[in-house]
Amino acid sequence: MLGITDGDFNTLNLYSQYAAASYCYSNNGNAPAPDPRINCSGAFSLNNRQSNCPLVERNGATVISPFTGGVRNTTGFVGVDDQARVIMASFRGSEFTRAFVADNATNVDSLNSQVSISNYCFNCTAARGYFEAWSSVKDTVANLVRGQIDRLKDQNPPYQVVITGHSLGGAIATFAALELRRTFNINVHLATFGMPRVGNKQLVQYLSSFDPTTNASTITVNPRERNYRVTHLLDFIPDSIGELVPTLPPARENSHITPNFKINKAEYMLPNKDDVTIADGISQNNGGNFIFSGLFPGRHGFYFGNISACF
Repeated sequence: MLGITDGDFNTLNLYSQYAAASYCYSNNGNAPAPDPRINCSGAFSLNNRQSNCPLVERNGATVISPFTGGVRNTTGFVGVDDQARVIMASFRGSEFTRAFVADNATNVDSLNSQVSISNYCFNCTAARGYFEAWSSVKDTVANLVRGQIDRLKDQNPPYQVVITGHSLGGAIATFAALELRRTFNINVHLATFGMPRVGNKQLVQYLSSFDPTTNASTITVNPRERNYRVTHLLDFIPDSIGELVPTLPPARENSHITPNFKINKAEYMLPNKDDVTIADGISQNNGGNFIFSGLFPGRHGFYFGNISACF
């Protein structure tokens, strides 16, 4: 495994805060928001309710429209960060780690079953529950993102589309990136934090092929395409094995995309650049993550800060 650049570290830090903002009611439409600027100041954090998206707030990023609907109450927002030149779609995960685990346990048939999505790539299957969650907001999110691309198309430098989410939100974000890339030929930075496995090896090979840094490329890649799959040492959601905690989803054919940015830092400690390494490779078992695993729910909620704290 290799270390990462300062640029990638700063990018991951910013993108994690877009993901964190999706948990805040004022951003995702679950509370009145007369001010369109993204606001995470209601978040619990290490320092008693300080914002968990200070970079995003400092940039003056705004919510264009929240969205919610359908299967599994898929929730998030589409926004714009003019300072960073970003159009983002951010998908909220389960509000609490235990809720995510319970949600998977009680919907095991939906998550464990596969649905064919061969219209996207040959022989590809997806975890049904996550794909259905994306499908319930697909038209709304795609239209919002495309509308902002059209509005800002003449800007120079151009805006980057960023699709992001934590935990369950990361799984849904992955299918959003697939849709925008495959159906609309949109260049996407996909950034997920602690996401579960989303589909079979054929699917993750296809998704991984969009990233110019991976050795899995089977199509012509675009340098404005990136996959940032971020995991935490001992985070049990993406990397669990054994009988004490579930492998999510439990279907053994499910895999993870590559590359994998791995945080090796003690629980509730902010990482620095030297704490993050990058690994290349697709695995159907522990997804390119470290083999040792355990039940550390705090780490699942802590990616470059308390990512799921705003509720």
